[in-house]
Amino acid sequence: MKRTHCFPALLLLTSLFSAPVWAQAAAPTTSAPVADAAALQFQAGVAAFQKNQYEAAITDFREAVRLRPDYADAHNALGIVLEVRGRHADSLAEFHETVRLKPGNPDARYNLAVALDRQGQTKEAIAQLQAALKLRPEFVQSHYTLGRLLEKQGLHDEAIAEYRETIRLRPEYAPPHYTLANALDDSGRHDDAIAEYHEAIRLDPTNADSHNALGNVLDVQGKHGEAVAEYREALRLKPEFALAHYNLGLALEALGHSQDAITEYQAALKLNPNLGIAHQYLAKALTRQKESAKRETEAKTAKGARAAEAKATQAANDAQAQVVAQAARQTRLAAETRRVKAAQATHAERTAQRAKAVQAAKAARVTAMMAAAQASKPPAPAGATPVPLLHGKTLYDQGNLIGAIAALKQAVAADPRDAEGHYRLAVALDDRGDHAAAVQEYHKALHLKPNYAAVYSSLGTSLYLAGSRAEARRAWHQAIGLGDPQEAENAAVLLKTYP
Repeated sequence: MKRTHCFPALLLLTSLFSAPVWAQAAAPTTSAPVADAAALQFQAGVAAFQKNQYEAAITDFREAVRLRPDYADAHNALGIVLEVRGRHADSLAEFHETVRLKPGNPDARYNLAVALDRQGQTKEAIAQLQAALKLRPEFVQSHYTLGRLLEKQGLHDEAIAEYRETIRLRPEYAPPHYTLANALDDSGRHDDAIAEYHEAIRLDPTNADSHNALGNVLDVQGKHGEAVAEYREALRLKPEFALAHYNLGLALEALGHSQDAITEYQAALKLNPNLGIAHQYLAKALTRQKESAKRETEAKTAKGARAAEAKATQAANDAQAQVVAQAARQTRLAAETRRVKAAQATHAERTAQRAKAVQAAKAARVTAMMAAAQASKPPAPAGATPVPLLHGKTLYDQGNLIGAIAALKQAVAADPRDAEGHYRLAVALDDRGDHAAAVQEYHKALHLKPNYAAVYSSLGTSLYLAGSRAEARRAWHQAIGLGDPQEAENAAVLLKTYP
């Protein structure tokens, strides 16, 4: 659970850098001449909108388009207010009408693109942004938003190009550096990503998300000490940042600071009790701490027994001393026997629990991935081995989530159309607790292979853990509808278990 994208995905009404997009479309001011009744209604709508009187603004803008149906600015403004009120279908219709009336207006196409993406029509939104850029090649907002949508589609190279163009046009604006760094990291270009995170921090040193994201990359590279410094800075800036507490806990545990890691996991859960992965790692850390204390106690007991035995041996000439020595030896042997039996029992219990928890969750998921991969991919050429993918699987099976995530990111960067690779990466991210990044990878796998039933089942679980219960249930229903008996059964159980 390492990646967070905390900058807004899209800014619908307000330009990324200056005034609202609709305000750029020649909205009248109080000093502008009123040409007719429609313009007067439009002016009243603007005034109401500026006072946050949204229903009054909707009424005024509707009257303006009734009086003058071809009033493009009024349609555009009406779409904006409807979007603010959450009436997305109505706002989309108004933006479509604005573009129909003014097809050469790049601002209208930008607003339409953002509304389309809000409705899940990402490909159509991309087309509108590309059209806006043909009309205005240096339209900064369109370059930035186009980059976000291309990244959502898994087109990292194209997204990177748009972010770089945004930075060329506005080099001193921090968010494009942050999103560029994310895309570079997803492409496996970690050093370049680190450079961009540093630049984002230079431009906006008070943004906790940039420090947290930089810590993520450093931690994946094994630079745990540097990662700790970034997480601490993120928490200094944003003390209520639950995910940064969790990430700090992981880095501290990697450095061997178990008690400090436990403190951070507890802090994360106090801020966000629904952070499921933090519960898991806290439980594991507490178990390890308890076992360590138990071993230390047993070692002290054994040491004390050995000391008693040595003292008794020194009085070997005294019959009573020999009896004491024998008793000490028996005490030591009994303590050692209890320790060995306890260790064996603990090992047996942990093995049984691992067999139940890991085999039930992992084996089914890995088997589904392998079967789907075999069914969807042509045979590999002789001698060709997907080394990063196999290495990532091996690391995952060994419980090395950080290493597995790094290897699987390298695999999908090398072959972005590998649905299995995206699925494996999503599973590893899910186990890491990074449900937001996992959901992105599940969507990429489904984009490449829409009928991948196992992905829908796992996507539903990830969405549920992230708090998106309605979306989770839709994903599970989708898994049932694809006709895979095993996945349909799994999804049905999940729907019944998590209402």
